[in-house]
Amino acid sequence: MVKTCYLHFGMPKTGTTSIQHSLHRFENDKIVYAKFAETHHSTGLQLLFSEDGMRFNQTAHDRKLAKIGVDSLRKRYKRRLDASVSGDRDMILSSELISDRLTFAELTKLRDYLRQHFDEIRAIAYVRPFQSSAPSNFQQRIKSGSDVFSVGTAGYRKRIEPFFTLFGRENVELVPFIRNQLKGGDVVVDFLTRVGIDPAAVVPVTKNEARSLEAIAQIYMQNCFAPIGLEGPLQNRRRLALSLDLAGFGTRKVGFSKELMDEAVDRCADDIAWISKEIGQDMTGSYVEVEEPLRDVQHLMSIAHVCRGAALDHLNGLRSAGKSRLAEVNKQEAAGKNPIRVVKAQRGRVMRRIRKFFGVR
Repeated sequence: MVKTCYLHFGMPKTGTTSIQHSLHRFENDKIVYAKFAETHHSTGLQLLFSEDGMRFNQTAHDRKLAKIGVDSLRKRYKRRLDASVSGDRDMILSSELISDRLTFAELTKLRDYLRQHFDEIRAIAYVRPFQSSAPSNFQQRIKSGSDVFSVGTAGYRKRIEPFFTLFGRENVELVPFIRNQLKGGDVVVDFLTRVGIDPAAVVPVTKNEARSLEAIAQIYMQNCFAPIGLEGPLQNRRRLALSLDLAGFGTRKVGFSKELMDEAVDRCADDIAWISKEIGQDMTGSYVEVEEPLRDVQHLMSIAHVCRGAALDHLNGLRSAGKSRLAEVNKQEAAGKNPIRVVKAQRGRVMRRIRKFFGVR
Protein backbone atom coordinates (compact mmCIF):
# COMPACT_ATOMS: atom_id res chain seq x y z
CA MET A 1 0.00 0.00 0.00
CA VAL A 2 1.40 3.39 -1.07
CA LYS A 3 1.30 6.01 1.67
CA THR A 4 0.69 9.44 0.10
CA CYS A 5 0.95 13.04 1.29
CA TYR A 6 -1.25 15.50 -0.61
CA LEU A 7 0.36 18.94 -0.45
CA HIS A 8 -2.20 21.57 -1.45
CA PHE A 9 -0.44 24.89 -2.09
CA GLY A 10 -3.06 27.25 -3.47
CA MET A 11 -2.97 29.37 -5.48
CA PRO A 12 -4.50 32.60 -4.09
CA LYS A 13 -8.24 33.18 -4.51
CA THR A 14 -9.02 29.65 -5.70
CA GLY A 15 -11.20 28.44 -2.85
CA THR A 16 -8.31 27.47 -0.55
CA THR A 17 -10.02 28.77 2.59
CA SER A 18 -13.21 26.87 1.77
CA ILE A 19 -11.23 23.64 1.26
CA GLN A 20 -9.44 24.16 4.58
CA HIS A 21 -12.57 24.91 6.60
CA SER A 22 -14.38 21.96 5.03
CA LEU A 23 -11.58 19.52 5.89
CA HIS A 24 -10.57 20.85 9.32
CA ARG A 25 -10.54 17.96 11.84
CA PHE A 26 -11.45 15.46 9.11
CA GLU A 27 -10.06 11.95 9.28
CA ASN A 28 -11.08 8.40 8.46
CA ASP A 29 -9.28 5.06 8.39
CA LYS A 30 -7.49 5.95 5.13
CA ILE A 31 -6.62 9.66 5.27
CA VAL A 32 -6.21 12.50 7.77
CA TYR A 33 -6.18 16.27 7.41
CA ALA A 34 -3.07 17.27 9.40
CA LYS A 35 -4.14 18.00 12.98
CA PHE A 36 -3.18 21.60 13.57
CA ALA A 37 -5.31 23.84 15.78
CA GLU A 38 -6.02 26.20 12.85
CA THR A 39 -8.06 25.29 9.82
CA HIS A 40 -4.97 25.91 7.64
CA HIS A 41 -1.37 24.69 7.97
CA SER A 42 0.40 27.90 6.91
CA THR A 43 1.59 29.14 10.28
CA GLY A 44 2.81 25.77 11.48
CA LEU A 45 4.71 24.91 8.30
CA GLN A 46 6.36 28.31 8.13
CA LEU A 47 7.29 28.20 11.78
CA LEU A 48 8.73 24.68 11.47
CA PHE A 49 10.61 24.98 8.20
CA SER A 50 11.66 28.62 7.80
CA GLU A 51 15.28 29.26 8.72
CA ASP A 52 14.56 31.80 11.46
CA GLY A 53 11.22 30.34 12.53
CA MET A 54 9.67 33.80 12.56
CA ARG A 55 8.77 34.58 8.95
CA PHE A 56 5.10 33.85 9.07
CA ASN A 57 1.79 35.62 9.50
CA GLN A 58 1.68 36.55 13.18
CA THR A 59 -1.65 38.37 13.07
CA ALA A 60 -3.62 35.51 14.57
CA HIS A 61 -0.82 34.48 16.93
CA ASP A 62 0.53 37.70 18.44
CA ARG A 63 -0.99 36.97 21.85
CA LYS A 64 -0.03 33.29 21.74
CA LEU A 65 3.57 34.15 20.83
CA ALA A 66 3.79 36.67 23.62
CA LYS A 67 2.45 34.10 26.08
CA ILE A 68 4.43 30.97 25.23
CA GLY A 69 7.28 32.10 22.95
CA VAL A 70 8.44 30.97 19.51
CA ASP A 71 10.36 27.88 20.62
CA SER A 72 7.44 26.50 22.60
CA LEU A 73 5.06 27.19 19.74
CA ARG A 74 7.39 25.44 17.29
CA LYS A 75 7.56 22.38 19.56
CA ARG A 76 3.78 22.33 19.76
CA TYR A 77 3.44 22.31 15.94
CA LYS A 78 6.17 19.66 15.67
CA ARG A 79 4.24 17.35 18.00
CA ARG A 80 1.04 17.86 16.00
CA LEU A 81 2.74 17.24 12.66
CA ASP A 82 4.57 14.16 13.93
CA ALA A 83 1.27 12.77 15.24
CA SER A 84 -0.41 13.40 11.89
CA VAL A 85 2.24 11.57 9.85
CA SER A 86 2.36 8.55 12.15
CA GLY A 87 0.64 5.35 11.12
CA ASP A 88 -0.11 4.20 7.59
CA ARG A 89 -2.79 6.71 6.58
CA ASP A 90 -2.47 9.26 3.79
CA MET A 91 -2.29 12.91 4.90
CA ILE A 92 -3.38 16.29 3.57
CA LEU A 93 -1.44 19.51 4.14
CA SER A 94 -2.97 22.76 2.90
CA SER A 95 -1.18 26.12 2.76
CA GLU A 96 -1.19 28.58 -0.11
CA LEU A 97 1.38 30.74 1.71
CA ILE A 98 4.24 28.25 1.55
CA SER A 99 4.66 28.93 -2.18
CA ASP A 100 5.24 32.59 -1.35
CA ARG A 101 6.74 32.66 2.15
CA LEU A 102 9.18 29.72 2.13
CA THR A 103 12.44 29.91 0.21
CA PHE A 104 13.58 27.09 -2.07
CA ALA A 105 15.91 25.81 0.67
CA GLU A 106 13.07 25.85 3.19
CA LEU A 107 10.72 24.03 0.83
CA THR A 108 13.49 21.46 0.41
CA LYS A 109 13.48 20.91 4.19
CA LEU A 110 9.73 20.36 4.07
CA ARG A 111 10.08 17.88 1.20
CA ASP A 112 12.84 15.96 2.98
CA TYR A 113 10.73 15.70 6.13
CA LEU A 114 7.73 14.38 4.18
CA ARG A 115 9.88 11.86 2.29
CA GLN A 116 10.83 10.28 5.60
CA HIS A 117 7.18 9.43 6.25
CA PHE A 118 5.51 8.97 2.85
CA ASP A 119 6.11 6.85 -0.23
CA GLU A 120 4.63 9.50 -2.50
CA ILE A 121 4.09 13.26 -2.35
CA ARG A 122 1.42 14.74 -4.62
CA ALA A 123 1.35 18.54 -4.87
CA ILE A 124 -1.93 20.13 -5.99
CA ALA A 125 -2.63 23.73 -6.98
CA TYR A 126 -5.68 25.39 -8.46
CA VAL A 127 -4.84 28.10 -10.97
CA ARG A 128 -7.13 30.97 -11.88
CA PRO A 129 -7.01 32.72 -15.31
CA PHE A 130 -5.22 36.05 -15.00
CA GLN A 131 -8.06 38.42 -15.90
CA SER A 132 -10.28 36.66 -13.39
CA SER A 133 -7.67 36.50 -10.64
CA ALA A 134 -6.39 40.10 -10.82
CA PRO A 135 -9.48 41.80 -9.32
CA SER A 136 -9.83 39.04 -6.69
CA ASN A 137 -6.17 39.28 -5.70
CA PHE A 138 -6.44 43.08 -5.48
CA GLN A 139 -9.45 42.69 -3.20
CA GLN A 140 -7.59 40.18 -1.01
CA ARG A 141 -4.60 42.53 -0.71
CA ILE A 142 -6.88 45.33 0.48
CA LYS A 143 -8.59 43.00 2.97
CA SER A 144 -5.09 42.06 4.22
CA GLY A 145 -4.13 45.69 4.86
CA SER A 146 -2.50 46.93 1.66
CA ASP A 147 -2.80 50.61 0.75
CA VAL A 148 -1.34 50.16 -2.74
CA PHE A 149 -3.59 50.52 -5.77
CA SER A 150 -2.29 48.12 -8.41
CA VAL A 151 -3.55 45.42 -10.76
CA GLY A 152 -0.57 43.39 -9.58
CA THR A 153 1.40 40.65 -11.30
CA ALA A 154 0.56 37.06 -12.20
CA GLY A 155 3.24 35.28 -10.15
CA TYR A 156 2.49 31.87 -11.65
CA ARG A 157 6.02 30.72 -12.42
CA LYS A 158 7.57 32.11 -9.23
CA ARG A 159 5.10 30.23 -7.05
CA ILE A 160 4.80 26.97 -8.99
CA GLU A 161 8.15 26.15 -10.61
CA PRO A 162 9.96 25.34 -7.32
CA PHE A 163 7.42 22.53 -6.76
CA PHE A 164 8.26 21.10 -10.21
CA THR A 165 11.93 21.05 -9.27
CA LEU A 166 11.47 19.58 -5.80
CA PHE A 167 8.72 17.02 -6.38
CA GLY A 168 8.96 16.35 -10.12
CA ARG A 169 6.60 17.73 -12.74
CA GLU A 170 4.72 14.43 -12.86
CA ASN A 171 3.85 14.79 -9.16
CA VAL A 172 2.44 18.32 -9.39
CA GLU A 173 -1.18 18.62 -10.47
CA LEU A 174 -2.31 22.00 -11.81
CA VAL A 175 -6.07 22.39 -12.00
CA PRO A 176 -7.72 25.31 -13.84
CA PHE A 177 -9.95 27.18 -11.42
CA ILE A 178 -12.81 27.43 -13.89
CA ARG A 179 -16.20 26.38 -12.57
CA ASN A 180 -17.31 24.26 -15.52
CA GLN A 181 -14.00 22.36 -15.40
CA LEU A 182 -14.22 21.49 -11.68
CA LYS A 183 -15.78 18.22 -10.62
CA GLY A 184 -19.33 18.99 -9.53
CA GLY A 185 -18.70 22.62 -10.46
CA ASP A 186 -17.29 23.15 -6.95
CA VAL A 187 -13.68 23.41 -5.80
CA VAL A 188 -14.29 21.59 -2.50
CA VAL A 189 -15.95 18.65 -4.26
CA ASP A 190 -13.19 18.66 -6.87
CA PHE A 191 -10.41 18.55 -4.26
CA LEU A 192 -12.10 15.84 -2.19
CA THR A 193 -12.43 13.69 -5.29
CA ARG A 194 -8.76 14.14 -6.18
CA VAL A 195 -7.55 13.02 -2.74
CA GLY A 196 -9.92 10.04 -2.60
CA ILE A 197 -12.51 11.32 -0.13
CA ASP A 198 -16.21 10.78 -0.77
CA PRO A 199 -17.71 14.32 -1.02
CA ALA A 200 -20.78 13.02 0.82
CA ALA A 201 -18.59 12.46 3.90
CA VAL A 202 -17.73 16.17 4.23
CA VAL A 203 -19.97 19.16 4.88
CA PRO A 204 -18.74 21.85 2.45
CA VAL A 205 -18.03 25.27 3.95
CA THR A 206 -17.79 28.48 1.91
CA LYS A 207 -15.37 31.03 3.35
CA ASN A 208 -13.48 34.21 2.40
CA GLU A 209 -16.20 35.34 0.02
CA ALA A 210 -15.82 38.45 -2.11
CA ARG A 211 -16.74 41.90 -0.84
CA SER A 212 -18.49 44.54 -2.89
CA LEU A 213 -16.73 47.49 -4.50
CA GLU A 214 -18.34 49.79 -1.94
CA ALA A 215 -17.01 47.65 0.94
CA ILE A 216 -13.50 47.39 -0.52
CA ALA A 217 -13.41 51.18 -0.93
CA GLN A 218 -14.17 51.63 2.78
CA ILE A 219 -11.55 49.08 3.83
CA TYR A 220 -8.99 50.77 1.56
CA MET A 221 -9.61 54.11 3.29
CA GLN A 222 -9.21 52.40 6.65
CA ASN A 223 -5.85 51.03 5.49
CA CYS A 224 -4.69 54.45 4.33
CA PHE A 225 -5.98 56.61 7.15
CA ALA A 226 -6.25 54.35 10.19
CA PRO A 227 -6.02 56.11 13.59
CA ILE A 228 -2.54 57.45 14.22
CA GLY A 229 -0.39 55.22 16.41
CA LEU A 230 -2.76 52.26 16.39
CA GLU A 231 -0.78 49.15 17.33
CA GLY A 232 -0.35 46.54 14.59
CA PRO A 233 -2.32 43.64 16.11
CA LEU A 234 -5.27 45.86 17.03
CA GLN A 235 -5.24 47.48 13.60
CA ASN A 236 -5.35 44.02 12.01
CA ARG A 237 -8.26 42.97 14.20
CA ARG A 238 -10.10 46.19 13.39
CA ARG A 239 -9.64 45.64 9.67
CA LEU A 240 -10.85 42.04 9.88
CA ALA A 241 -13.86 43.12 11.94
CA LEU A 242 -14.66 45.88 9.45
CA SER A 243 -14.42 43.44 6.54
CA LEU A 244 -16.79 41.01 8.27
CA ASP A 245 -19.24 43.77 9.14
CA LEU A 246 -19.24 45.00 5.53
CA ALA A 247 -19.97 41.51 4.12
CA GLY A 248 -23.57 42.48 3.35
CA PHE A 249 -22.90 46.05 2.25
CA GLY A 250 -22.96 47.18 -1.38
CA THR A 251 -23.85 45.42 -4.60
CA ARG A 252 -21.23 46.30 -7.21
CA LYS A 253 -18.38 43.93 -8.10
CA VAL A 254 -14.70 44.91 -8.01
CA GLY A 255 -13.05 45.19 -11.40
CA PHE A 256 -10.52 47.24 -13.36
CA SER A 257 -10.91 49.30 -16.48
CA LYS A 258 -10.16 47.63 -19.82
CA GLU A 259 -7.12 49.88 -20.25
CA LEU A 260 -5.60 48.82 -16.91
CA MET A 261 -6.24 45.14 -17.58
CA ASP A 262 -4.82 45.26 -21.12
CA GLU A 263 -1.65 46.89 -19.77
CA ALA A 264 -1.36 44.22 -17.05
CA VAL A 265 -1.87 41.37 -19.55
CA ASP A 266 0.91 42.80 -21.72
CA ARG A 267 3.20 43.20 -18.72
CA CYS A 268 2.59 39.62 -17.55
CA ALA A 269 2.54 38.04 -21.02
CA ASP A 270 5.57 35.78 -20.46
CA ASP A 271 4.23 34.46 -17.15
CA ILE A 272 0.76 33.86 -18.60
CA ALA A 273 2.29 32.04 -21.59
CA TRP A 274 4.30 29.84 -19.22
CA ILE A 275 1.31 28.74 -17.14
CA SER A 276 -0.82 28.29 -20.27
CA LYS A 277 1.76 25.86 -21.66
CA GLU A 278 1.98 23.93 -18.38
CA ILE A 279 -1.79 23.56 -18.06
CA GLY A 280 -2.47 23.05 -21.76
CA GLN A 281 -4.97 25.87 -22.27
CA ASP A 282 -4.95 29.65 -22.48
CA MET A 283 -4.93 31.14 -18.97
CA THR A 284 -5.24 34.79 -19.99
CA GLY A 285 -8.96 34.68 -19.33
CA SER A 286 -11.62 37.01 -20.59
CA TYR A 287 -12.07 40.60 -19.50
CA VAL A 288 -14.81 40.76 -16.88
CA GLU A 289 -17.27 43.63 -17.37
CA VAL A 290 -18.42 45.30 -14.14
CA GLU A 291 -20.74 48.19 -13.42
CA GLU A 292 -18.02 50.64 -12.39
CA PRO A 293 -14.50 49.53 -13.39
CA LEU A 294 -11.72 51.15 -11.40
CA ARG A 295 -9.48 53.59 -13.26
CA ASP A 296 -7.05 54.75 -10.54
CA VAL A 297 -6.66 55.32 -6.80
CA GLN A 298 -8.55 58.63 -6.89
CA HIS A 299 -11.50 56.82 -8.43
CA LEU A 300 -11.48 54.24 -5.60
CA MET A 301 -11.29 56.97 -2.97
CA SER A 302 -14.12 58.91 -4.57
CA ILE A 303 -16.32 55.79 -4.39
CA ALA A 304 -15.44 55.48 -0.69
CA HIS A 305 -16.41 59.13 -0.14
CA VAL A 306 -19.74 58.83 -1.99
CA CYS A 307 -20.91 55.73 -0.11
CA ARG A 308 -19.44 56.64 3.29
CA GLY A 309 -22.80 57.72 4.71
CA ALA A 310 -24.49 54.50 3.62
CA ALA A 311 -21.61 52.47 5.07
CA LEU A 312 -21.93 54.23 8.43
CA ASP A 313 -25.68 53.57 8.44
CA HIS A 314 -24.99 49.89 7.75
CA LEU A 315 -22.39 49.64 10.54
CA ASN A 316 -24.60 51.54 13.00
CA GLY A 317 -27.45 49.15 12.20
CA LEU A 318 -25.24 46.19 13.10
CA ARG A 319 -24.15 47.93 16.29
CA SER A 320 -27.75 48.62 17.31
CA ALA A 321 -28.62 44.97 16.69
CA GLY A 322 -25.67 43.80 18.77
CA LYS A 323 -24.07 42.12 15.74
CA SER A 324 -21.11 44.46 15.13
CA ARG A 325 -17.70 42.82 15.33
CA LEU A 326 -16.05 46.22 14.95
CA ALA A 327 -17.91 47.54 18.00
CA GLU A 328 -16.54 44.62 20.03
CA VAL A 329 -12.95 45.44 19.01
CA ASN A 330 -13.53 49.11 19.85
CA LYS A 331 -14.89 48.04 23.24
CA GLN A 332 -11.69 46.12 23.93
CA GLU A 333 -9.65 49.16 22.97
CA ALA A 334 -11.70 51.41 25.25
CA ALA A 335 -11.19 48.95 28.10
CA GLY A 336 -7.46 49.42 27.76
CA LYS A 337 -6.66 45.92 26.56
CA ASN A 338 -4.83 47.35 23.54
CA PRO A 339 -3.26 50.71 24.44
CA ILE A 340 -2.67 53.17 21.61
CA ARG A 341 0.80 54.60 21.24
CA VAL A 342 1.26 57.73 19.17
CA VAL A 343 4.24 57.30 16.86
CA LYS A 344 5.54 60.29 14.93
CA ALA A 345 6.60 58.17 11.96
CA GLN A 346 3.06 56.89 11.57
CA ARG A 347 1.63 60.39 11.79
CA GLY A 348 4.01 61.52 9.06
CA ARG A 349 3.09 58.55 6.85
CA VAL A 350 -0.62 59.34 6.99
CA MET A 351 -0.12 63.09 6.45
CA ARG A 352 2.06 62.40 3.38
CA ARG A 353 -0.76 60.30 1.89
CA ILE A 354 -3.30 63.02 2.56
CA ARG A 355 -1.09 65.65 0.89
CA LYS A 356 -0.42 63.37 -2.07
CA PHE A 357 -4.12 62.66 -2.60
CA PHE A 358 -5.02 66.36 -2.57
CA GLY A 359 -1.97 67.39 -4.59
CA VAL A 360 -0.43 69.38 -1.75
CA ARG A 361 3.34 69.38 -1.28
